[in-house]
This record gives sequence, structure tokens and C-alpha cells, in this order.
Amino acid sequence: MTGKASKTLLLTALPVALMPLPALAYFGPGGGLTAIGALVALIAVVVYVFFGFVWFPLKHFFKKRKGGDSQQQAEADSVEPGDKP
Repeated sequence: MTGKASKTLLLTALPVALMPLPALAYFGPGGGLTAIGALVALIAVVVYVFFGFVWFPLKHFFKKRKGGDSQQQAEADSVEPGDKP
């Protein structure tokens, strides 16, 4: 093929290839509800992951850091020498 023939073929075939074709498919209410349910579940998982792996450990860390020394000191003062821990 020459350069002019391949260019003509490209200019003719490209618009035909990019034309939208009808899907001839039915997306019923069951599929829609399934998609919405999956989206809600995905959002819930992201929220649970955030709270489980980020928020609660950080909350525990800062709570322990803030009151840990005074709490440990109070526990040490209340233990008598004969008591078993």
C-alpha cells in the first residue's frame, strides 16, 4: 500500500470504528439495586477500615500518652508490698 492509500483507509475506517453502536441490553432494577448495594458496602468498608486501623489505635495511643504516667503512678501507689499483681 502506498502512503496515500493507507491514509485514505485510515480516514475512512477511523470514524466508522469510533461510531457508537447500540448495546441491545437491558439493565433492570435488580442490576441497579445490586450496583447501589455494592457501592454502599464499599463506602461502609472504607469507613470501617478508617476507624479500625487508623482512628482507634491513634485514640488509644494519645489517651495512653496523656494519662498513662499519672495512671501508672496511681496504680503503683495503691499496691501494698504484700499484694501480688
